[in-house]
Amino acid sequence: MSQSEITHTIMKGLKPEIARYVGILDNSNLDELKKNIRKYESIEFMINGNTTQSHDDIRAQITKEHINIIEETKNR
Repeated sequence: MSQSEITHTIMKGLKPEIARYVGILDNSNLDELKKNIRKYESIEFMINGNTTQSHDDIRAQITKEHINIIEETKNR
C-alpha cells in the first residue's frame, strides 16, 4: 500500500472536526499528515488554552486508531 493510500485511509478514520482542518492541507505522505495533525493539536491548544489529554496521550490514541484502520483495511 502506498503512502498516499495509507494517509487517505487514516484521514477517513479521523474525527470530522480534525479531518476538516487537516484535509485542506498537503497530506501526500505520512510525515506531512503527522505534521498537519500536530498543527491541529497546537491550534486547538491555543484556542482552548488547555487540553484534557497530554500530547503523548493524544498521539498514542491517534496512533492506535490509525493502526486499527490499517489492519482493518489489510484484512479486507
